[in-house]
Amino acid sequence: MDFLLENLKELPSCEVGSIAFAKDQIQTIREDLASLRSLMEISVDQSNQALRRRVMEAAHKTQLTVKSLFIGDIPDFRSPIIFDSIREELKEINLSKMEAMNICDNKYRLEAHSVSRTTNKVRVRLEDEATIIHKLTRGQKQLGFVSIVGMPGIGKTTLAQNVYDDPSIRCVFHIRAWCAVSQLYQHKDVLLQILSCIDPDLFEDQLQRKKHHSGDEYSKKNEDELEEKLKQRLMKIRYLIVLDDVWSSEAWNALERSFPDNANGSRILLTSRLPMVALEINQNVTIHHLQRLTDKESWELLQKKLPEEKGFPLAHSDLGMQIARHCQGLPLTIVTVAGILARLEKDDGWIEVAERLSLSAVCATDQCMDVLELSYQHLPEYLKPCFLYFAAFPEDREIPSWRLMSLWIAEGFVQESEIKSLEDVAEEYIYELTSRSLVMVSKERSLGGVRTCRIHDLLHEFCLVKAQKENFLQFLHGDDKLFTFDEPRNLQRLCIFSGQDIFADSRLCSTRVNSLMFYAQEDEMLRSGFPKFLFLFFKRLRVLDLRQFCLHGELPSEIELLSELRYLAIHLSANSIPSSVGNLSH
Repeated sequence: MDFLLENLKELPSCEVGSIAFAKDQIQTIREDLASLRSLMEISVDQSNQALRRRVMEAAHKTQLTVKSLFIGDIPDFRSPIIFDSIREELKEINLSKMEAMNICDNKYRLEAHSVSRTTNKVRVRLEDEATIIHKLTRGQKQLGFVSIVGMPGIGKTTLAQNVYDDPSIRCVFHIRAWCAVSQLYQHKDVLLQILSCIDPDLFEDQLQRKKHHSGDEYSKKNEDELEEKLKQRLMKIRYLIVLDDVWSSEAWNALERSFPDNANGSRILLTSRLPMVALEINQNVTIHHLQRLTDKESWELLQKKLPEEKGFPLAHSDLGMQIARHCQGLPLTIVTVAGILARLEKDDGWIEVAERLSLSAVCATDQCMDVLELSYQHLPEYLKPCFLYFAAFPEDREIPSWRLMSLWIAEGFVQESEIKSLEDVAEEYIYELTSRSLVMVSKERSLGGVRTCRIHDLLHEFCLVKAQKENFLQFLHGDDKLFTFDEPRNLQRLCIFSGQDIFADSRLCSTRVNSLMFYAQEDEMLRSGFPKFLFLFFKRLRVLDLRQFCLHGELPSEIELLSELRYLAIHLSANSIPSSVGNLSH
Protein backbone atom coordinates (compact mmCIF):
# COMPACT_ATOMS: atom_id res chain seq x y z
CA MET A 1 0.00 0.00 0.00
CA ASP A 2 2.75 2.49 0.98
CA PHE A 3 4.70 1.68 -2.17
CA LEU A 4 1.62 2.30 -4.34
CA LEU A 5 0.81 5.59 -2.59
CA GLU A 6 4.36 6.81 -3.15
CA ASN A 7 4.20 5.89 -6.84
CA LEU A 8 0.84 7.61 -7.26
CA LYS A 9 2.29 10.71 -5.63
CA GLU A 10 5.02 10.89 -8.27
CA LEU A 11 2.85 10.11 -11.30
CA PRO A 12 1.32 13.58 -11.86
CA SER A 13 4.78 14.82 -12.86
CA CYS A 14 5.08 12.07 -15.49
CA GLU A 15 5.23 13.29 -19.09
CA VAL A 16 3.49 10.25 -20.62
CA GLY A 17 0.36 11.61 -22.30
CA SER A 18 -2.12 9.12 -20.87
CA ILE A 19 -0.81 9.63 -17.34
CA ALA A 20 -0.72 13.41 -17.67
CA PHE A 21 -4.35 13.45 -18.80
CA ALA A 22 -5.54 11.32 -15.86
CA LYS A 23 -3.44 13.00 -13.17
CA ASP A 24 -6.42 14.67 -11.45
CA GLN A 25 -8.28 11.36 -11.16
CA ILE A 26 -5.12 9.61 -9.95
CA GLN A 27 -4.53 12.29 -7.32
CA THR A 28 -8.12 11.95 -6.04
CA ILE A 29 -7.82 8.18 -5.74
CA ARG A 30 -4.48 8.56 -3.98
CA GLU A 31 -6.09 10.82 -1.38
CA ASP A 32 -8.93 8.33 -0.87
CA LEU A 33 -6.49 5.43 -0.43
CA ALA A 34 -4.33 7.47 1.94
CA SER A 35 -7.37 8.18 4.12
CA LEU A 36 -8.01 4.44 4.34
CA ARG A 37 -4.38 3.63 5.16
CA SER A 38 -5.19 3.47 8.89
CA LEU A 39 -7.43 0.46 8.27
CA MET A 40 -4.33 -1.55 7.45
CA GLU A 41 -3.04 -1.23 11.01
CA ILE A 42 -6.14 -1.83 13.13
CA SER A 43 -7.75 -4.84 14.72
CA VAL A 44 -7.79 -8.33 13.38
CA ASP A 45 -11.37 -9.59 13.62
CA GLN A 46 -13.20 -11.06 10.63
CA SER A 47 -15.16 -7.92 9.65
CA ASN A 48 -12.05 -5.78 9.46
CA GLN A 49 -10.15 -8.46 7.57
CA ALA A 50 -12.84 -8.33 4.89
CA LEU A 51 -12.69 -4.54 4.85
CA ARG A 52 -8.92 -4.54 4.48
CA ARG A 53 -9.16 -7.02 1.63
CA ARG A 54 -11.51 -4.62 -0.16
CA VAL A 55 -9.00 -1.79 0.31
CA MET A 56 -6.16 -3.92 -1.05
CA GLU A 57 -8.25 -5.06 -4.02
CA ALA A 58 -9.06 -1.45 -4.84
CA ALA A 59 -5.39 -0.53 -4.52
CA HIS A 60 -4.41 -3.45 -6.75
CA LYS A 61 -7.01 -2.47 -9.35
CA THR A 62 -5.67 1.09 -9.29
CA GLN A 63 -2.15 -0.21 -9.82
CA LEU A 64 -3.23 -2.34 -12.80
CA THR A 65 -5.14 0.55 -14.39
CA VAL A 66 -2.23 2.98 -13.99
CA LYS A 67 0.21 0.43 -15.43
CA SER A 68 -2.12 -0.13 -18.38
CA LEU A 69 -2.18 3.61 -19.00
CA PHE A 70 1.59 3.80 -18.74
CA ILE A 71 2.30 1.02 -21.25
CA GLY A 72 -0.54 2.01 -23.58
CA ASP A 73 -2.90 -0.92 -23.05
CA ILE A 74 -5.94 1.38 -22.70
CA PRO A 75 -6.65 2.97 -26.11
CA ASP A 76 -9.31 5.42 -24.91
CA PHE A 77 -7.23 6.85 -22.09
CA ARG A 78 -9.08 10.20 -22.25
CA SER A 79 -12.34 8.61 -21.11
CA PRO A 80 -13.47 10.14 -17.79
CA ILE A 81 -14.91 6.83 -16.56
CA ILE A 82 -11.63 4.89 -16.39
CA PHE A 83 -11.37 5.23 -12.62
CA ASP A 84 -15.10 5.57 -11.79
CA SER A 85 -15.61 2.02 -10.50
CA ILE A 86 -12.57 2.34 -8.23
CA ARG A 87 -13.77 5.64 -6.78
CA GLU A 88 -17.24 4.21 -6.10
CA GLU A 89 -15.72 1.25 -4.27
CA LEU A 90 -13.54 3.56 -2.16
CA LYS A 91 -16.57 5.63 -1.20
CA GLU A 92 -18.37 2.52 0.04
CA ILE A 93 -15.33 1.45 2.03
CA ASN A 94 -15.08 4.91 3.58
CA LEU A 95 -18.64 4.59 4.86
CA SER A 96 -17.56 1.53 6.84
CA LYS A 97 -14.40 3.11 8.18
CA MET A 98 -15.89 4.63 11.33
CA GLU A 99 -17.36 1.30 12.35
CA ALA A 100 -13.97 -0.32 11.89
CA MET A 101 -12.27 2.35 13.98
CA ASN A 102 -14.80 1.85 16.78
CA ILE A 103 -14.01 -1.84 16.82
CA CYS A 104 -10.34 -0.99 16.95
CA ASP A 105 -10.82 1.05 20.14
CA ASN A 106 -12.02 -2.05 21.97
CA LYS A 107 -8.97 -4.11 21.10
CA TYR A 108 -5.69 -4.30 22.94
CA ARG A 109 -2.72 -2.45 21.52
CA LEU A 110 0.51 -3.96 20.38
CA GLU A 111 3.56 -2.69 22.18
CA ALA A 112 6.62 -1.66 20.19
CA HIS A 113 9.69 -3.65 21.15
CA SER A 114 13.30 -3.42 20.24
CA VAL A 115 14.24 -6.14 17.80
CA SER A 116 15.53 -9.33 19.35
CA ARG A 117 18.41 -10.84 17.43
CA THR A 118 18.22 -14.39 18.70
CA THR A 119 17.73 -17.59 16.77
CA ASN A 120 14.63 -18.59 18.78
CA LYS A 121 15.22 -22.31 18.73
CA VAL A 122 12.67 -24.38 20.59
CA ARG A 123 13.66 -26.21 23.73
CA VAL A 124 15.02 -29.74 23.80
CA ARG A 125 15.68 -31.76 26.94
CA LEU A 126 19.32 -32.32 27.82
CA GLU A 127 18.56 -35.96 28.55
CA ASP A 128 17.20 -36.38 24.99
CA GLU A 129 20.37 -34.86 23.61
CA ALA A 130 22.59 -37.06 25.77
CA THR A 131 20.63 -40.17 24.78
CA ILE A 132 21.00 -39.52 21.05
CA ILE A 133 24.72 -38.76 21.38
CA HIS A 134 25.22 -42.01 23.31
CA LYS A 135 23.37 -44.02 20.65
CA LEU A 136 25.45 -42.47 17.89
CA THR A 137 28.85 -42.85 19.51
CA ARG A 138 28.48 -46.23 21.23
CA GLY A 139 27.49 -49.71 20.18
CA GLN A 140 28.18 -51.76 17.08
CA LYS A 141 30.86 -51.02 14.51
CA GLN A 142 28.54 -51.70 11.57
CA LEU A 143 26.70 -48.83 9.91
CA GLY A 144 23.95 -47.95 12.39
CA PHE A 145 20.67 -46.06 12.20
CA VAL A 146 19.07 -43.79 14.79
CA SER A 147 15.71 -42.11 14.22
CA ILE A 148 14.13 -39.22 16.12
CA VAL A 149 10.36 -39.54 15.82
CA GLY A 150 7.60 -37.20 16.97
CA MET A 151 4.71 -34.99 15.95
CA PRO A 152 5.26 -31.72 14.02
CA GLY A 153 6.58 -28.86 16.12
CA ILE A 154 7.89 -31.04 18.94
CA GLY A 155 11.56 -30.20 18.28
CA LYS A 156 12.95 -33.07 16.19
CA THR A 157 15.09 -30.88 13.93
CA THR A 158 16.30 -28.75 16.85
CA LEU A 159 17.38 -31.85 18.76
CA ALA A 160 19.15 -33.25 15.70
CA GLN A 161 20.90 -29.91 15.12
CA ASN A 162 22.09 -29.71 18.72
CA VAL A 163 23.49 -33.23 18.47
CA TYR A 164 25.08 -32.50 15.09
CA ASP A 165 26.90 -29.46 16.51
CA ASP A 166 27.97 -31.09 19.78
CA PRO A 167 31.77 -31.10 20.30
CA SER A 168 31.81 -34.81 21.16
CA ILE A 169 30.14 -35.62 17.83
CA ARG A 170 32.68 -33.46 16.00
CA CYS A 171 35.49 -35.43 17.64
CA VAL A 172 34.09 -38.89 16.92
CA PHE A 173 33.06 -38.46 13.27
CA HIS A 174 35.57 -37.44 10.62
CA ILE A 175 32.82 -36.27 8.25
CA ARG A 176 29.42 -34.82 9.11
CA ALA A 177 26.76 -33.88 6.58
CA TRP A 178 23.26 -32.49 6.92
CA CYS A 179 20.46 -32.86 4.38
CA ALA A 180 16.84 -31.64 4.45
CA VAL A 181 14.78 -34.21 2.53
CA SER A 182 11.12 -33.10 2.96
CA GLN A 183 8.06 -34.40 1.12
CA LEU A 184 8.97 -32.98 -2.28
CA TYR A 185 12.60 -33.71 -2.99
CA GLN A 186 14.89 -34.27 -5.94
CA HIS A 187 17.51 -36.97 -5.72
CA LYS A 188 20.26 -34.84 -7.24
CA ASP A 189 19.48 -31.97 -4.90
CA VAL A 190 19.79 -34.31 -1.90
CA LEU A 191 23.16 -35.56 -3.14
CA LEU A 192 24.39 -32.01 -3.69
CA GLN A 193 23.34 -30.97 -0.19
CA ILE A 194 25.40 -33.79 1.32
CA LEU A 195 28.42 -33.16 -0.91
CA SER A 196 28.31 -29.43 -0.17
CA CYS A 197 28.80 -30.26 3.53
CA ILE A 198 31.67 -32.62 2.79
CA ASP A 199 33.48 -30.42 0.24
CA PRO A 200 32.23 -26.87 0.85
CA ASP A 201 35.22 -25.29 -0.89
CA LEU A 202 34.19 -26.83 -4.21
CA PHE A 203 30.82 -25.10 -4.10
CA GLU A 204 31.07 -21.52 -5.27
CA ASP A 205 27.87 -20.64 -3.43
CA GLN A 206 27.50 -23.13 -0.61
CA LEU A 207 24.73 -21.20 1.12
CA GLN A 208 22.35 -21.35 -1.82
CA ARG A 209 23.38 -24.86 -2.87
CA LYS A 210 22.40 -24.02 -6.41
CA LYS A 211 21.50 -27.00 -8.51
CA HIS A 212 22.86 -25.40 -11.65
CA HIS A 213 26.10 -23.49 -11.55
CA SER A 214 28.59 -23.46 -14.38
CA GLY A 215 31.52 -23.05 -12.00
CA ASP A 216 30.52 -25.93 -9.75
CA GLU A 217 32.38 -29.20 -10.28
CA TYR A 218 29.55 -31.32 -8.89
CA SER A 219 26.45 -29.77 -10.49
CA LYS A 220 27.70 -30.74 -13.95
CA LYS A 221 27.63 -34.43 -13.00
CA ASN A 222 24.60 -36.66 -13.39
CA GLU A 223 23.05 -38.57 -10.49
CA ASP A 224 25.04 -41.78 -11.04
CA GLU A 225 28.31 -39.84 -11.04
CA LEU A 226 27.33 -37.98 -7.88
CA GLU A 227 26.39 -41.21 -6.12
CA GLU A 228 29.77 -42.71 -6.96
CA LYS A 229 31.59 -39.53 -5.92
CA LEU A 230 29.80 -39.52 -2.56
CA LYS A 231 30.60 -43.17 -1.99
CA GLN A 232 34.28 -42.54 -2.70
CA ARG A 233 34.40 -39.60 -0.28
CA LEU A 234 32.85 -41.70 2.51
CA MET A 235 34.93 -44.84 1.94
CA LYS A 236 37.09 -45.82 4.95
CA ILE A 237 35.88 -42.73 6.84
CA ARG A 238 33.76 -42.63 10.00
CA TYR A 239 30.84 -40.44 9.00
CA LEU A 240 27.55 -39.10 10.33
CA ILE A 241 24.79 -38.24 7.86
CA VAL A 242 21.65 -36.47 9.09
CA LEU A 243 18.56 -36.91 6.91
CA ASP A 244 16.06 -34.38 8.24
CA ASP A 245 12.28 -34.57 7.71
CA VAL A 246 12.07 -37.92 5.92
CA TRP A 247 8.56 -38.84 4.76
CA SER A 248 9.11 -42.16 3.03
CA SER A 249 11.72 -44.87 2.53
CA GLU A 250 11.89 -43.98 -1.17
CA ALA A 251 14.46 -41.26 -0.53
CA TRP A 252 16.70 -43.69 1.35
CA ASN A 253 16.37 -46.41 -1.29
CA ALA A 254 17.87 -44.02 -3.83
CA LEU A 255 20.69 -43.00 -1.46
CA GLU A 256 21.58 -46.35 0.09
CA ARG A 257 24.23 -47.34 -2.45
CA SER A 258 26.19 -44.17 -1.68
CA PHE A 259 26.68 -44.97 2.02
CA PRO A 260 29.30 -47.71 2.47
CA ASP A 261 29.41 -49.82 5.63
CA ASN A 262 33.00 -49.27 6.69
CA ALA A 263 32.55 -51.23 9.95
CA ASN A 264 33.99 -48.28 11.85
CA GLY A 265 30.97 -46.88 13.69
CA SER A 266 29.46 -44.67 10.97
CA ARG A 267 25.88 -43.57 11.60
CA ILE A 268 22.75 -42.32 9.84
CA LEU A 269 20.52 -40.03 11.93
CA LEU A 270 16.94 -39.59 10.70
CA THR A 271 14.12 -37.31 11.79
CA SER A 272 10.57 -38.15 10.81
CA ARG A 273 6.98 -37.76 11.90
CA LEU A 274 6.36 -41.42 11.02
CA PRO A 275 7.90 -44.32 13.03
CA MET A 276 7.26 -46.81 10.21
CA VAL A 277 9.54 -44.88 7.85
CA ALA A 278 12.59 -45.66 9.99
CA LEU A 279 11.63 -49.34 10.25
CA GLU A 280 11.20 -49.57 6.48
CA ILE A 281 14.68 -48.13 6.03
CA ASN A 282 16.35 -50.48 8.51
CA GLN A 283 14.71 -53.04 10.79
CA ASN A 284 17.49 -52.65 13.37
CA VAL A 285 17.06 -48.90 13.66
CA THR A 286 17.08 -47.38 17.14
CA ILE A 287 13.98 -45.20 17.45
CA HIS A 288 13.87 -42.33 19.94
CA HIS A 289 10.32 -41.09 20.50
CA LEU A 290 10.38 -37.42 21.41
CA GLN A 291 7.83 -36.68 24.13
CA ARG A 292 5.86 -33.51 24.71
CA LEU A 293 6.97 -31.14 27.44
CA THR A 294 5.41 -31.41 30.88
CA ASP A 295 3.30 -28.53 32.21
CA LYS A 296 6.27 -27.41 34.30
CA GLU A 297 8.67 -27.52 31.34
CA SER A 298 6.13 -25.71 29.17
CA TRP A 299 5.83 -22.94 31.76
CA GLU A 300 9.62 -22.63 32.05
CA LEU A 301 9.98 -22.39 28.27
CA LEU A 302 7.24 -19.76 28.02
CA GLN A 303 8.93 -17.58 30.64
CA LYS A 304 12.30 -18.02 28.97
CA LYS A 305 10.97 -16.84 25.61
CA LEU A 306 9.44 -13.64 26.96
CA PRO A 307 11.59 -10.48 26.76
CA GLU A 308 14.28 -10.45 29.42
CA GLU A 309 14.58 -6.67 29.50
CA LYS A 310 11.04 -6.28 30.85
CA GLY A 311 11.02 -9.22 33.18
CA PHE A 312 8.06 -11.53 33.52
CA PRO A 313 4.96 -9.76 34.91
CA LEU A 314 4.19 -11.44 38.24
CA ALA A 315 0.54 -10.48 37.94
CA HIS A 316 0.32 -12.86 34.98
CA SER A 317 1.85 -15.91 36.69
CA ASP A 318 -1.37 -17.88 37.11
CA LEU A 319 -2.58 -16.84 33.69
CA GLY A 320 0.79 -17.68 32.14
CA MET A 321 0.78 -21.17 33.65
CA GLN A 322 -2.72 -21.68 32.29
CA ILE A 323 -1.59 -20.60 28.81
CA ALA A 324 1.46 -22.87 28.98
CA ARG A 325 -0.70 -25.82 30.00
CA HIS A 326 -3.09 -25.24 27.09
CA CYS A 327 -0.17 -25.42 24.62
CA GLN A 328 -0.28 -29.21 25.08
CA GLY A 329 3.47 -29.56 25.54
CA LEU A 330 4.33 -28.59 21.96
CA PRO A 331 7.46 -26.36 21.91
CA LEU A 332 6.60 -24.68 18.59
CA THR A 333 3.19 -23.65 19.95
CA ILE A 334 4.78 -22.31 23.14
CA VAL A 335 7.41 -20.14 21.45
CA THR A 336 4.83 -18.83 18.97
CA VAL A 337 2.47 -17.91 21.81
CA ALA A 338 5.39 -16.22 23.58
CA GLY A 339 5.93 -14.11 20.47
CA ILE A 340 2.32 -12.92 20.76
CA LEU A 341 2.31 -12.32 24.53
CA ALA A 342 5.55 -10.34 24.41
CA ARG A 343 3.77 -7.59 22.48
CA LEU A 344 0.54 -7.37 24.44
CA GLU A 345 0.28 -4.37 26.72
CA LYS A 346 -3.00 -5.04 28.49
CA ASP A 347 -4.14 -7.91 30.70
CA ASP A 348 -7.09 -8.36 28.36
CA GLY A 349 -4.71 -9.53 25.67
CA TRP A 350 -3.35 -12.35 27.84
CA ILE A 351 -6.87 -13.33 28.85
CA GLU A 352 -7.97 -13.48 25.21
CA VAL A 353 -5.04 -15.75 24.30
CA ALA A 354 -5.79 -18.03 27.26
CA GLU A 355 -9.47 -18.24 26.32
CA ARG A 356 -8.70 -18.97 22.69
CA LEU A 357 -6.34 -21.80 23.63
CA SER A 358 -8.76 -23.27 26.17
CA LEU A 359 -11.56 -23.41 23.60
CA SER A 360 -9.48 -25.59 21.30
CA ALA A 361 -10.42 -29.24 21.71
CA VAL A 362 -8.41 -30.42 18.71
CA CYS A 363 -5.14 -32.29 18.49
CA ALA A 364 -1.90 -30.50 19.29
CA THR A 365 -0.92 -30.06 15.63
CA ASP A 366 -4.25 -28.47 14.67
CA GLN A 367 -4.04 -26.27 17.73
CA CYS A 368 -0.58 -25.16 16.66
CA MET A 369 -2.03 -24.06 13.31
CA ASP A 370 -4.68 -22.07 15.21
CA VAL A 371 -1.92 -20.38 17.19
CA LEU A 372 -0.05 -19.56 13.98
CA GLU A 373 -3.22 -17.92 12.65
CA LEU A 374 -3.44 -15.86 15.84
CA SER A 375 0.22 -14.89 15.56
CA TYR A 376 -0.24 -13.91 11.91
CA GLN A 377 -3.24 -11.72 12.72
CA HIS A 378 -1.16 -9.87 15.32
CA LEU A 379 1.60 -9.05 12.87
CA PRO A 380 1.89 -5.40 11.81
CA GLU A 381 0.44 -4.97 8.36
CA TYR A 382 3.84 -4.34 6.78
CA LEU A 383 5.17 -7.71 8.03
CA LYS A 384 2.29 -9.87 6.79
CA PRO A 385 3.33 -9.97 3.11
CA CYS A 386 6.96 -10.47 4.13
CA PHE A 387 6.00 -13.52 6.18
CA LEU A 388 3.68 -15.01 3.55
CA TYR A 389 6.47 -14.62 0.98
CA PHE A 390 8.26 -17.59 2.57
CA ALA A 391 5.66 -19.77 0.80
CA ALA A 392 7.41 -18.92 -2.47
CA PHE A 393 10.49 -20.92 -1.41
CA PRO A 394 10.77 -24.72 -1.22
CA GLU A 395 10.14 -26.29 2.18
CA ASP A 396 13.03 -26.74 4.63
CA ARG A 397 15.46 -24.68 2.56
CA GLU A 398 17.85 -22.09 3.91
CA ILE A 399 17.20 -18.74 2.26
CA PRO A 400 20.05 -16.24 1.86
CA SER A 401 18.98 -13.02 3.55
CA TRP A 402 20.26 -10.88 0.67
CA ARG A 403 17.94 -12.69 -1.75
CA LEU A 404 14.95 -12.44 0.56
CA MET A 405 15.51 -8.73 1.20
CA SER A 406 16.02 -8.00 -2.51
CA LEU A 407 12.72 -9.68 -3.33
CA TRP A 408 10.86 -7.84 -0.56
CA ILE A 409 12.22 -4.52 -1.83
CA ALA A 410 11.35 -5.33 -5.45
CA GLU A 411 7.82 -6.28 -4.39
CA GLY A 412 7.38 -2.95 -2.61
CA PHE A 413 6.94 -4.49 0.86
CA VAL A 414 9.70 -2.44 2.50
CA GLN A 415 8.75 0.99 3.78
CA GLU A 416 11.06 3.88 3.00
CA SER A 417 12.90 5.63 5.81
CA GLU A 418 14.61 9.01 5.90
CA ILE A 419 17.50 7.72 8.00
CA LYS A 420 17.88 4.11 6.81
CA SER A 421 18.41 2.41 3.48
CA LEU A 422 15.79 0.00 2.18
CA GLU A 423 18.22 -2.85 2.84
CA ASP A 424 18.60 -1.82 6.49
CA VAL A 425 14.82 -1.63 6.92
CA ALA A 426 14.40 -5.04 5.27
CA GLU A 427 16.98 -6.51 7.63
CA GLU A 428 15.02 -5.11 10.56
CA TYR A 429 11.98 -6.95 9.19
CA ILE A 430 13.90 -10.23 9.32
CA TYR A 431 14.93 -9.56 12.91
CA GLU A 432 11.37 -8.70 13.88
CA LEU A 433 10.00 -11.91 12.38
CA THR A 434 12.76 -13.76 14.21
CA SER A 435 11.88 -12.14 17.52
CA ARG A 436 8.29 -13.30 17.04
CA SER A 437 9.53 -16.90 16.69
CA LEU A 438 8.19 -17.12 13.13
CA VAL A 439 11.57 -17.23 11.38
CA MET A 440 14.69 -19.13 12.43
CA VAL A 441 18.24 -17.93 11.81
CA SER A 442 20.18 -20.75 10.16
CA LYS A 443 23.54 -19.04 9.81
CA GLU A 444 24.86 -15.73 11.07
CA ARG A 445 27.43 -13.46 9.45
CA SER A 446 30.86 -13.37 11.01
CA LEU A 447 30.39 -9.69 11.87
CA GLY A 448 26.81 -10.11 13.03
CA GLY A 449 23.51 -10.23 11.20
CA VAL A 450 21.51 -12.93 9.48
CA ARG A 451 23.25 -14.82 6.70
CA THR A 452 20.56 -17.40 5.98
CA CYS A 453 17.17 -18.10 7.51
CA ARG A 454 14.33 -20.62 7.25
CA ILE A 455 10.92 -21.38 8.70
CA HIS A 456 9.56 -24.52 10.33
CA ASP A 457 7.70 -26.85 7.98
CA LEU A 458 4.43 -26.25 9.88
CA LEU A 459 4.84 -22.51 9.36
CA HIS A 460 5.63 -23.16 5.70
CA GLU A 461 2.42 -25.18 5.42
CA PHE A 462 0.53 -22.32 7.07
CA CYS A 463 2.02 -19.79 4.64
CA LEU A 464 1.11 -21.96 1.64
CA VAL A 465 -2.53 -22.21 2.67
CA LYS A 466 -2.83 -18.58 3.75
CA ALA A 467 -1.10 -17.18 0.66
CA GLN A 468 -3.47 -19.04 -1.65
CA LYS A 469 -6.56 -18.24 0.41
CA GLU A 470 -5.79 -14.52 0.32
CA ASN A 471 -4.82 -14.69 -3.36
CA PHE A 472 -1.39 -13.42 -2.37
CA LEU A 473 0.41 -16.23 -4.20
CA GLN A 474 -0.71 -19.08 -6.45
CA PHE A 475 1.10 -22.27 -7.43
CA LEU A 476 1.15 -24.42 -10.55
CA HIS A 477 2.52 -27.93 -9.96
CA GLY A 478 3.12 -30.23 -12.91
CA ASP A 479 3.31 -29.79 -16.65
CA ASP A 480 -0.41 -30.31 -17.30
CA LYS A 481 -1.37 -27.34 -15.12
CA LEU A 482 0.42 -24.96 -17.49
CA PHE A 483 -2.06 -25.73 -20.26
CA THR A 484 -5.21 -25.67 -18.13
CA PHE A 485 -4.40 -22.61 -16.04
CA ASP A 486 -7.41 -20.39 -15.37
CA GLU A 487 -6.12 -17.07 -14.08
CA PRO A 488 -7.84 -16.05 -10.83
CA ARG A 489 -9.13 -12.54 -10.34
CA ASN A 490 -6.53 -10.15 -8.93
CA LEU A 491 -3.72 -12.69 -9.28
CA GLN A 492 -0.47 -11.01 -8.21
CA ARG A 493 2.22 -13.68 -7.86
CA LEU A 494 2.74 -17.06 -9.47
CA CYS A 495 5.12 -19.92 -8.62
CA ILE A 496 5.56 -22.60 -11.28
CA PHE A 497 6.96 -26.10 -10.70
CA SER A 498 7.45 -27.89 -14.02
CA GLY A 499 9.96 -29.00 -16.61
CA GLN A 500 11.66 -26.05 -18.26
CA ASP A 501 10.96 -27.22 -21.82
CA ILE A 502 7.26 -27.51 -21.05
CA PHE A 503 7.32 -24.10 -19.38
CA ALA A 504 9.06 -22.45 -22.34
CA ASP A 505 6.56 -23.92 -24.82
CA SER A 506 3.43 -23.42 -22.73
CA ARG A 507 2.46 -19.94 -23.97
CA LEU A 508 1.19 -19.21 -20.48
CA CYS A 509 -0.82 -16.00 -20.40
CA SER A 510 -1.42 -13.74 -17.42
CA THR A 511 -1.87 -10.02 -17.87
CA ARG A 512 -2.09 -9.23 -14.15
CA VAL A 513 0.83 -11.06 -12.56
CA ASN A 514 3.46 -8.88 -10.87
CA SER A 515 5.86 -11.67 -9.90
CA LEU A 516 6.79 -15.00 -11.45
CA MET A 517 9.12 -17.60 -9.94
CA PHE A 518 10.06 -20.83 -11.71
CA TYR A 519 11.34 -24.07 -10.14
CA ALA A 520 12.51 -26.94 -12.34
CA GLN A 521 10.96 -30.27 -11.38
CA GLU A 522 13.92 -32.27 -12.58
CA ASP A 523 17.56 -31.76 -13.39
CA GLU A 524 17.96 -30.56 -16.95
CA MET A 525 20.75 -29.50 -19.25
CA LEU A 526 21.12 -26.03 -20.72
CA ARG A 527 18.54 -25.17 -23.36
CA SER A 528 18.64 -22.59 -26.12
CA GLY A 529 15.11 -21.19 -26.15
CA PHE A 530 13.95 -18.41 -23.85
CA PRO A 531 10.22 -18.29 -22.92
CA LYS A 532 9.46 -15.26 -25.10
CA PHE A 533 5.76 -15.35 -24.25
CA LEU A 534 6.80 -13.50 -21.09
CA PHE A 535 7.42 -10.38 -23.17
CA LEU A 536 3.93 -10.55 -24.68
CA PHE A 537 1.73 -11.58 -21.77
CA PHE A 538 3.63 -10.60 -18.61
CA LYS A 539 4.42 -6.94 -19.21
CA ARG A 540 3.64 -5.95 -15.62
CA LEU A 541 6.28 -8.16 -14.04
CA ARG A 542 8.22 -6.60 -11.18
CA VAL A 543 9.93 -9.86 -10.19
CA LEU A 544 11.14 -12.52 -12.64
CA ASP A 545 13.05 -15.33 -10.96
CA LEU A 546 14.26 -17.90 -13.49
CA ARG A 547 17.40 -18.95 -11.63
CA GLN A 548 16.52 -22.59 -12.32
CA PHE A 549 15.86 -21.94 -16.00
CA CYS A 550 19.14 -22.81 -17.72
CA LEU A 551 19.61 -20.67 -20.81
CA HIS A 552 22.40 -21.22 -23.31
CA GLY A 553 22.77 -18.31 -25.67
CA GLU A 554 21.95 -14.63 -25.63
CA LEU A 555 19.34 -13.03 -23.44
CA PRO A 556 16.70 -11.64 -25.85
CA SER A 557 16.83 -7.90 -26.37
CA GLU A 558 13.05 -7.83 -25.84
CA ILE A 559 13.77 -7.96 -22.13
CA GLU A 560 13.41 -4.16 -22.19
CA LEU A 561 9.67 -4.62 -22.77
CA LEU A 562 9.37 -5.61 -19.12
CA SER A 563 9.53 -1.96 -18.13
CA GLU A 564 8.30 -2.55 -14.56
CA LEU A 565 10.99 -5.15 -13.78
CA ARG A 566 12.86 -4.61 -10.51
CA TYR A 567 14.32 -8.07 -9.89
CA LEU A 568 15.72 -10.47 -12.50
CA ALA A 569 17.43 -13.77 -11.75
CA ILE A 570 18.41 -16.18 -14.50
CA HIS A 571 21.04 -18.86 -15.12
CA LEU A 572 22.68 -17.68 -18.33
CA SER A 573 25.55 -19.17 -20.30
CA ALA A 574 26.56 -16.31 -22.60
CA ASN A 575 29.47 -14.02 -23.33
CA SER A 576 27.44 -10.84 -22.99
CA ILE A 577 24.05 -9.41 -22.14
CA PRO A 578 22.08 -7.15 -24.49
CA SER A 579 22.47 -3.41 -24.10
CA SER A 580 18.67 -3.15 -23.87
CA VAL A 581 18.97 -4.29 -20.25
CA GLY A 582 20.18 -0.76 -19.58
CA ASN A 583 16.71 0.49 -20.50
CA LEU A 584 15.22 -1.20 -17.44
CA SER A 585 15.12 1.94 -15.34
CA HIS A 586 14.15 0.18 -12.10
